[in-house]
Amino acid sequence: MSSLQQVPRLLALVPYLVRHPGARVADVAVDFGVSPEQVRRDLHVLWYCGVSGMPDDLIDINMDQVDQHGVIHLSNADFLSRPLVLSPTEALTLVVGLQALRQVAGPDAVGAIDQALAKVRAALGTRSELPDQVVVEVRSAADRVRATLDEAIARQRRIEMEYQPDHVLESQRRNVDPHSVAVRDGYAYLEAYDLDRQGWRSFRLDRIVDAVVTSIPAGQHGAAPSAPGRHWLSALDDADPVDLWLAADARWVAEKYPVEATRAATAEDAASAGVEPHPDDLVVTMLIAEPEWLTRLLLRLGQSARVLNADRWRAETTEAAERARRAIAMHQRVGEASGRVEA
Repeated sequence: MSSLQQVPRLLALVPYLVRHPGARVADVAVDFGVSPEQVRRDLHVLWYCGVSGMPDDLIDINMDQVDQHGVIHLSNADFLSRPLVLSPTEALTLVVGLQALRQVAGPDAVGAIDQALAKVRAALGTRSELPDQVVVEVRSAADRVRATLDEAIARQRRIEMEYQPDHVLESQRRNVDPHSVAVRDGYAYLEAYDLDRQGWRSFRLDRIVDAVVTSIPAGQHGAAPSAPGRHWLSALDDADPVDLWLAADARWVAEKYPVEATRAATAEDAASAGVEPHPDDLVVTMLIAEPEWLTRLLLRLGQSARVLNADRWRAETTEAAERARRAIAMHQRVGEASGRVEA
């Protein structure tokens, strides 16, 4: 664990232990969100801390009690006995996080979150007006759905849910083993193992129409994908990179959807796509885990997009392009027929 994580915890740990003499190692670990082993390592660090570094000035910890009975008695730490005071920036960060959490948590947790928000604002007093001006909006699910997800995650039970994917008219029944709820770019997501797709998937909460907790325990599917600082698709084992040629009127795709790379289209790209080169055309590299999603995107873009290298889904993408061309041709024929009737 890095010192950037450990030092703030140590500064908070001392006043905590001063106010809770005889605290159990296991309870401290739960309150600080670390393992009991990490608490013991932290105590060994604190044992050598003090004002001057001289033996009489060091924090005193009865390590025998820690090792033999799992309880902590700490003394000679009055100089650090006062809890840390949040700066306005730290308090603002906490307020923003709590507001985001409030919009994805189940109804049972809303009251506790509101109490925490009130305490943070009260602790700030008149030192900052910023937290009252911050409004966090997260696209989430209905209260009943959030309550169901909270229950399933807490009990580790499988979920049967009705899901409405993007650009699909009919909702789908999906069976998933839930892992966690996360917020990214203003949307709340359920991270879960999809039993129907046999892989980890991310579901937008505002598209979950209904959900039911089953009596089936969630299965063991290994560690959920995690890619800090990058989008969730980049951690999926079954997500393939796809190079997509985009005409100028489809450049919005690079802004709306996560892409791995973007570059100006070359003459060779235009030749591969079977189009005339244009200086405003783009080639984007996207990670695709669902061929159905790529098919829907191609149908939406019509003649403004071509797949350059999707060998895995060559049949699907070719069919999607052909369906788009047939739809455009039919639309043109209907328009021409309507014009003749009006004339």
